[in-house]
Amino acid sequence: NLLSDKGVGMQGESRVLAIGEKGSIARQILFPLLLLIVVSNIVVVSIIMRQLDTQLLSAAQHKLNQISQLQAVKFTSNINELINDVLIVSRTAPVRAIANESVGKNASVSGGISVEAWKPQLSIIFTEILGFKGRYDQIRLILADGTEWLRIDRHGDQNAVRVVDDEKLQDKSATNYFQETLKLKSGEVYLSDIELNREFGKIALPERPVIRASTPVYADDGTIFGILVFNENLQDELWQKSLKMIKTYKNETK
Repeated sequence: NLLSDKGVGMQGESRVLAIGEKGSIARQILFPLLLLIVVSNIVVVSIIMRQLDTQLLSAAQHKLNQISQLQAVKFTSNINELINDVLIVSRTAPVRAIANESVGKNASVSGGISVEAWKPQLSIIFTEILGFKGRYDQIRLILADGTEWLRIDRHGDQNAVRVVDDEKLQDKSATNYFQETLKLKSGEVYLSDIELNREFGKIALPERPVIRASTPVYADDGTIFGILVFNENLQDELWQKSLKMIKTYKNETK
């Protein structure tokens, strides 16, 4: 009996040992497996998130490129319109009549209308153009010596269109756009660089980026009379559109 009891006791002990060994092995396998699963899930989720971020970023960049292309097309269209407008106005009856006669001498021109009588009519044309096209800031007729002969511009907080008084007309002979335009043939147009507008040699406030389109005005005998200049205000065109593009990009990448 004692032997049998001892045998039983030893068998029980070996069972305990076996169970203990199996539990230890299970833990050794289970914990690394769980850890591997967790790490794998984290890696998978991370990859998915990266892919989503990349797709969102790619979509935002694509949309930004589309907006940029559309703005480029619109800007090009506006510039073409600016060029056409300055050419059309340079060929109007008042400009042609004034170019063919001596300014300020009240000389008689076709139809018995004097040069000075054409000036108010040309002022009306310039004023109407500024009234219809808010992009334009100034329209000027400048003599061959660089003196402004007629200038219509926007003034004050309300950007009211006005005819500038003779005593406030400026000498633009030193400006690059004036000198370059005088080198052109009839029907050619000079486009200036985009720069901040200047008045009396200083940057005008508030600061406004502008581009100028100018064309030479010749009399019928080929004598240079002066140049016609249109100023287009790019404040809204550049800054507002750029801000819109930046906001769109930020919203898409959030």
